[in-house]
Parts: sequence; C-alpha cells; structure tokens
Amino acid sequence: LTEIGWVRGKYFDHIIRASAKNPFYKIKKDLDKISYSLSAIKILDRLVLPEKADFFIYQLLVDFLQSIDDEQELFKMRILWNVFCWQLMKALGLGPNLKNCSKCQQIIKEKDVLLFDFRGGSVVHQKCVKNDNGKIKIAIDEIKIIRLFSEKKLAFWKNKTIQKEGDTSRCRLLDKTENILKKFLVYHEYSFEGNVVSFVEPV
Repeated sequence: LTEIGWVRGKYFDHIIRASAKNPFYKIKKDLDKISYSLSAIKILDRLVLPEKADFFIYQLLVDFLQSIDDEQELFKMRILWNVFCWQLMKALGLGPNLKNCSKCQQIIKEKDVLLFDFRGGSVVHQKCVKNDNGKIKIAIDEIKIIRLFSEKKLAFWKNKTIQKEGDTSRCRLLDKTENILKKFLVYHEYSFEGNVVSFVEPV
C-alpha cells in the first residue's frame, strides 16, 4: 500500500510525495502468499467498477492482505481467501440468499434437497425447479459454512484455531464450498465482461 499526496493544477493534478504505508514484506517472500494475494486483487479488479469508490471494500482488501502477510499456515490462508471472496460479493450486493428457497420462499430446513442457483444467487428446493441448468447441489453443512464466511470478519478467522490434521471431513467441506465459490465468481465475471475471463486461482 502506498500513500500519495497531490495538489490540483490548472490542467493536471501533480503528485508531490509518495511513501509506502505497508509494504507487506512477508507476502513478497512467499509464493503461496503471493498467489492468494494476487488472486484476491484480480477478483476485486474484475468485479469492482473503476469509478466505484468504497472504503469498506478497500479496508476489506487491506485486512485480507495483512492477514495473509501474518499467517503461516497454508490451510488458514485458504480459509482467509474464501472469507475475503464471500465478503467481497456481499459488499457488492452479489452475496447469495441462503435463508429460504427463492421459488417457494420457505425457510431452508435440515433435510431439504437443495440446489445453489448461480444466476439467482440463491438456494432453491430441487422440487421447485424443472431442470438444474446453472445450478449445483448444495448441502446444509455447506450453506452453514458459506454463511459463516460471509458474516464473520477476517479478524475472527485470523485469530481462530483451526485443526486440520486428521480432519478430512473439514477439508472435503471446504473443497465443496470453494468449488461453489469459484463457479459463482466465474458466473459473475462472465456477466460483467460478456466473454471468457482469466480467473486467477490460488495454488
């Protein structure tokens, strides 16, 4: 991050000073940190309009980069990336509705058979739709994780102790929610650009 000072001129503004506010030294020295940081910036650049100034989104990115800079565990970096993406979508008004079926409006229940609708940005009962085009199956546990990622701030996850070793079910659950996230991001990138885009995926 760089702090820039400028003065207005008659025809052009003039930069009078520039200084690094936070160089994120640890990110620069770690390929995994670089990968996650680059991916987050690329996604933000694709989804946020150039003229849309939003301090919350700016602060979300700063907090994410700081969290990645401080983090040592690769699994936690992956979680932080997921949290950043879901919260960015929410801030842009693209966050999914995960509380009730978008067709019948009934509250989602534990035993419901559900689909995630990329176009509608919502969940829908499988029985409420004629076909599953543009949709993917989603379980209640996956919905709960996405809700947490969308609502709990990065600081919560940064300070949370997460045991990965020996917990393959937790890894599989993250794999599934991350798959939904990536497809959701690609869908919106298609919507914004109208063509195929280069989605930078962290390693």
